[in-house]
Amino acid sequence: TSVWPEISWIVESNENSLNLKLNKYLGQIESLLGVTYNAETNIAPPVPIEAAGARYGSLFLGYKKASEQVSDMVATNSSRVDTVHVVLTVFVIIVMLLISALVVVPLWYRLMSEHRRLKSAHVKLYSIAYTDKQTELPNLDGLEKKLPELVTFKDAEAEFYLLLIRIRNLDQIYNLIGSSSMDALLQAFTARLEKFDAIEAPWCRSGESEFCCLLTEAIIQDSDNWVHKIHQHLTERLTINGIIVRTEVSLAASRMDKTELLRTNLLSDHLSSARLASAQFKPPEQWLPQFHPDMNNALTDQNNLIEQIAEGLAQNQFVPFYQIKVDAQTGKHSSLEVLARWKRTETTFESPGVFIPVAENSGLIVAMTFSIFEQVLEDIKGWCADGSPVGRVAINIAQDVLLHNELTPRLQNMLDHLPVLCDGLEIEITENIAIADNFDRTCAILTDIRKMGIHVSIDDFGTGYASLQTLIDLPFDVLKVDRAFVIPMTESGAGNEVVSAMISLSNTLGKSCVIEGVETAWQWRSLADMGADQLQGFYFHKPAKASEIKKSIDFRDDHRFAA
Repeated sequence: TSVWPEISWIVESNENSLNLKLNKYLGQIESLLGVTYNAETNIAPPVPIEAAGARYGSLFLGYKKASEQVSDMVATNSSRVDTVHVVLTVFVIIVMLLISALVVVPLWYRLMSEHRRLKSAHVKLYSIAYTDKQTELPNLDGLEKKLPELVTFKDAEAEFYLLLIRIRNLDQIYNLIGSSSMDALLQAFTARLEKFDAIEAPWCRSGESEFCCLLTEAIIQDSDNWVHKIHQHLTERLTINGIIVRTEVSLAASRMDKTELLRTNLLSDHLSSARLASAQFKPPEQWLPQFHPDMNNALTDQNNLIEQIAEGLAQNQFVPFYQIKVDAQTGKHSSLEVLARWKRTETTFESPGVFIPVAENSGLIVAMTFSIFEQVLEDIKGWCADGSPVGRVAINIAQDVLLHNELTPRLQNMLDHLPVLCDGLEIEITENIAIADNFDRTCAILTDIRKMGIHVSIDDFGTGYASLQTLIDLPFDVLKVDRAFVIPMTESGAGNEVVSAMISLSNTLGKSCVIEGVETAWQWRSLADMGADQLQGFYFHKPAKASEIKKSIDFRDDHRFAA
C-alpha cells in the first residue's frame, strides 16, 4: 500500500505512464495494419487476431514491453519510496525526541519537583500537627498517633496509665525571665525529663505547662521508689540566660482501661482526669495521686465555688475584718491585721480558708486583694476622722498579687491618701512565698516596697522551708511565729524552747517578732518574758468588722497582765 501512490502516479499522471504508452502503441499497430477506425459507422475494420494476439504477436510483444517498462519503473520508484519512508521515519523519531527533550523532560522535571515539594510540605505539616515546636517532643495528638505502636501485642493484657507532670509556677517564671528565654527553659526541662532513667517511655508536651507519657502498671506500682527522685530531679535550680529559676512540679496519673486503648480522644480525656488528680499532689509527701471518679464531683463543686466567688466580687461581698495586735509588755493596741471575709448574707461570713485557696488557684485573688485595699483605705479614713489612732495596718499578700505590676502603684495610692493618725502600712507574705523560685525578683519587689516606707512581714514562720541564709538575704522587718508553735506550750516548759529560739533568732536578725495564737494570760506572760515584741490572738481580740473594732482601738489599754 505504501507503494501504490507511486504506482498510481506512474500509471495515470506521468508522461511515460502506461495509458500513454498503450495509446501510442495502438496507434502504431493501426498504422502497421493500414486500417483506420471509422467513426461514422462505429465499426473497426477487422484485425486478424492471429497477427495481434498470437504468441510473439505485435499486441503480445507491445504489452510485454509495456509491462517490463512498468515493472522497471515500479522497482525504481519502490526503492525511492523505501528510502523516503526510512528518511521520514528517522525524521519523525528525531522530531519526537526533540519534542520529548523540549516538552516532556521539563514537564517530568517539574512534576518531580512538585512531588518533592508536596512531600516536604506533608512532612512539615505532619511536624506542625504532631510535634511541639519549642521542645521538639510529640504533642498529645502525636502521642495518640503512636499509641498503637506503644501498646504492643505483648502488652495487650497490661494496664496502662497516663502520667502527667505539670509545671505549677510557669507563669511566675515567665514574668521573671521573659518570653525570649522560655524556649531555653522548656528545652532544659525536657532534657531533664528524657534523662530520668526510671522512666524510658517517650514523653509528649500535652499543654503549655504539661508533659505526659504512657506507663505500664508495673512502673506505676513502683512509684514510691521514683516519684520522690523525679520530683527532686525536676525541681533542681536551672540557670536560664544568667537567671536562676526553679520549677515547681506536680505529678498525677490516670488509669486507662485496656478495652479503650484505641478509642478516639482517649488521651485527651485521661489528661483531663490526671489534671484533676494533680491537685492532690502535696510535696514533700510526694506520693503519686491517681484519678478517681469522685474527683469529678469535687471539680464541679470547685467550679461552682469559682463562679460564686466571681459573682461575689462583682457584688462587693468580700470585706475586710480586723484583728488587733498588742504590745507584748503593756497589752496595749499597737497595730491591726486585715483578714478577708466573704459576706454571704447580712449575718453570715465565710472564713478565708473556704475561698482564699480557690481564689488563688483561679486567679481571682488579685481582684479580691485590690478590692480589700480600697475598703481598708476607706475604713482607715473613717477611724482617723473620728480621732481614733489606728497604728500600722498589715494586709496579707498572695504570691500572684506580690508579682503583679499593679501592686506598687496601688500601695502608693494608699500611702498618698493615708491620714496622719495612721502609722503606715505593712504587707504580710508567707514564708513559702518568700523562698519561691523567683527569689531575686521577690527580693527586688520587697526592697522597693520598703523604700516606700511600708513594712514587710514574714507570716507563718516555721511552717515553710526557709533556710537561715534565705532569711538573712530577704528584705523584711517583722517575723511572725505561727500559732502552731504556741499551742504546744505548757507551764512545765514542754514546747517552749522552739518558740524561745524563734524569738531569739528574730532579735539576732534585728527584726520585730510577732507571736500569733495567744489564747491565755499565761501564754501572754511567757511570751513577753521570752522577748516577743507583739502578740496576737483570741485572748486579746477576735477578728471583727470595722465598726466593731473601733471600740477596741479607742480603748487602747484594754489588757493587763493577769495576776
